[in-house]
Amino acid sequence: MLLELEIRDLAIFASARAEFGPGLTCLTGETGAGKSVFLSALQLLRGARADAELVRSGSEKALVSARVKVPADPILAALLSEIGADPEEGELLLTREIQASGRSRVRIGGASASLKDLASVTARLFDLHGQHAEQRLLARTDHAALLADLAGESDLLCKCRESHTEWRRALERVRSAREQTEAADLYRADLEFQYRELAEAKLAAGEEEDLERKLSVLSQAGQISEWAGQSRQILSDGSPLDRQLAVLAKALGKLATADPTLSRTEEALREARERLAEITALLDGYDVPDEADPAKIDAMNAQLARIQKLKARHRTDHAGLISLRDRLEAELRLVEDGAGEIIRLEAQAAGIRDQALGFGRKLSKAQVRAATELDRDVTASLQRLGMEGAAFRTRIQELQEPVADGLVRAVFELCPNPGEGWRELSEVASGGEASRIMLAIESRLAIVDPVPLLVFDEVDAGLSGTVAHQVGSALRDLAKTRQVVAITHLHQVAALADRHLSIEKSTRDGRTFSQVHSLEHDGRIQELSRMLGRPDDPAVRAHARSLLAVAP
Repeated sequence: MLLELEIRDLAIFASARAEFGPGLTCLTGETGAGKSVFLSALQLLRGARADAELVRSGSEKALVSARVKVPADPILAALLSEIGADPEEGELLLTREIQASGRSRVRIGGASASLKDLASVTARLFDLHGQHAEQRLLARTDHAALLADLAGESDLLCKCRESHTEWRRALERVRSAREQTEAADLYRADLEFQYRELAEAKLAAGEEEDLERKLSVLSQAGQISEWAGQSRQILSDGSPLDRQLAVLAKALGKLATADPTLSRTEEALREARERLAEITALLDGYDVPDEADPAKIDAMNAQLARIQKLKARHRTDHAGLISLRDRLEAELRLVEDGAGEIIRLEAQAAGIRDQALGFGRKLSKAQVRAATELDRDVTASLQRLGMEGAAFRTRIQELQEPVADGLVRAVFELCPNPGEGWRELSEVASGGEASRIMLAIESRLAIVDPVPLLVFDEVDAGLSGTVAHQVGSALRDLAKTRQVVAITHLHQVAALADRHLSIEKSTRDGRTFSQVHSLEHDGRIQELSRMLGRPDDPAVRAHARSLLAVAP
């Protein structure tokens, strides 16, 4: 839900802030007061191209920011997490700055973001309906999913999407296996040579370091034997060191008895003798190397030289050589059993496809039923909204292969007048007509469409009387489940609003300024009287007062 919108140095707005709430908010004002700029501000937050001419004359940059209440939407939550945006107490601040050069800066929840990020996030927050608005419902990829939701088959839709995703992955595995088999077959001789060379080296993990250690030991075998013998002799029982330590122990015992503060010396000596005992045990268990065997040393050096040669050839370390050997072995095995592996993967993909087809057929029946009901209801709504003779339908195209949303493509079409033929909405709808069509559709989709805010521009263009009141009633009914903002010229619509905002334009010191005002009861009477054409006529003001009195 939109809580607040702030505009700075955008077109004729120097600085303006408007607060919003639940239900229906109507925005009114004289022609040229700046209502279109308000819509432009929201379009900029939807990621629309920034025109440098929007920056107020004499200013370096324009700023549009919106504070919104974050809905419980898992997809939106994932988007915000990926961006690094951090909502505070369930609210999110969206900011777009437009430089006079036309460049933009975007921040979402305090995090720097791209225009693509902004468009993805705001697409989950609000939708714009009007002559120049990017309308989500006109995107043909949305319609099949919406029909599934209307049919109450969201769980089945999820199964279709999951099975379709798994099928595409299975097809990718088949494609990858074919490519690997074909590539491996082309270079089989080279693969066999490389693998044979690595396999014959009989490489083992940690082998290189172990060989280097063993060679170092063998090259000093005589000295190691001599040093080990000397160490054992010095530490043996009855050795001079052993006798001296015994004498030292007695002396320290006497000292500790004479002066207890020196008792730690006895403990320290005991610990030292324990360490010496550990050294003796290690030396007793040490396998003193025999005199170096030249043949053994030559074999070790040869293996090290082979390892160094392989490392240089393949430009990797010892662990990389082992990994390469195992990969080459797998590729050769794939060449040998490639056809069988491909057949197995193809069968797996076919089974997943059959499952996706089954889900799709079941979902298609529900989507067709939902489309029939939607067509009937929207066509009836169009008659009430001043489009007599217009008809709406959902063209269903059956598919042979599964797609994410089942086995159909669904496209919304309109016949504006009898005999004119059917055309896609994006080709025939413009201005107020587009807004009324979207109002009729959104009213029917209100229970399943996740977007919490809908903005309608020119929804009442060219209307009056009973039809205008019907449009206002439809907007108010829609606002029971969604937040709705309508830019309107008609008093019949504005009188039904839960919140009324008015844009006024003034001139000061040769500059034009526009401001947004939140109207209370008396202000609404004044604005409705202006919209009725005679703001100072007591009868007109009485009529305006009565409109508010009878509004639901």
